[in-house]
Amino acid sequence: MPKKAKPSEKKQLVLVLGAQKAGTSWMWEFLRSLPQYRSGFMKEYHVFDSIHMKAFENYRRGIVSAANKGVRADLGSMTVAQRHAILRYNFLANPSSYFDYIAGLLRGPGHSLTSDASPTYMALPAPVLNHIRSECESREIEVKPILLLREPVARWLSDVRFSLQRRKVKYSPEAERVWMARAGGQKNRYLRAVSDYEGAVSRATSVFGDNLLCLIYEEFYSTKSTKSVCDFLGVDEVPGEFEQARNESKYASIENKTTPKDYIAFREMFLPQYQFCLNFFGEERIRSAWGDMVP
Repeated sequence: MPKKAKPSEKKQLVLVLGAQKAGTSWMWEFLRSLPQYRSGFMKEYHVFDSIHMKAFENYRRGIVSAANKGVRADLGSMTVAQRHAILRYNFLANPSSYFDYIAGLLRGPGHSLTSDASPTYMALPAPVLNHIRSECESREIEVKPILLLREPVARWLSDVRFSLQRRKVKYSPEAERVWMARAGGQKNRYLRAVSDYEGAVSRATSVFGDNLLCLIYEEFYSTKSTKSVCDFLGVDEVPGEFEQARNESKYASIENKTTPKDYIAFREMFLPQYQFCLNFFGEERIRSAWGDMVP
């Protein structure tokens, strides 16, 4: 009878489902510090949101555009980034190649963990999550989904600031307010998709059952403990570098900047998410983590 693999020896794909601007880059860096981990060529591949979600068509366009430039490059001078762009396009055109790539990373002794930290995967429909699980299981890989949930207005404000930085908009509270007002509203498919905590947990639970790690962003970082993550993955506990911010907007360190409380009116858009988290995590935990922002 074959020896049953220890938890740490099981081949696992950690899906960091989200939420965006809720510590997914930090989580990816932490996973990379685990001795069982083997890194792929990207933090977030954006395969299945690009294929299945209209809210994230920009990812698909970006992948296709980069691949088109890559295939026109001379083979002898093709950059690593261009090769990776072509590989990502192949994942879109033939998703089985994505799963084969993941399986290849985990082939051989010593490597039992890898990840895809695409934070917009929290919006994937349940059938797509089930497809990911089934394809991985057919390759003897267990999917381990992790979801970090941040106070909704603070998460959205961080997202807007990151967008301002990416578009090279000079920071001012006035510019920020304009972007917050422009980006808000129920017509914004992107905002609805990346803020639907209840839907994300419901869809993931329907596919993975109790095999889902849900963390409160503020609570996780205040305790400075990685035990919950390591226990979830069945590996020995490794300390995390909690003092090191990851993928943070440079506007986050500006003095006299606005705070989530300055945008408390936006809280109305997220009332269902507050209520869900109060019910899911318990009122005491959420009010302790999110303070006066909780209605």
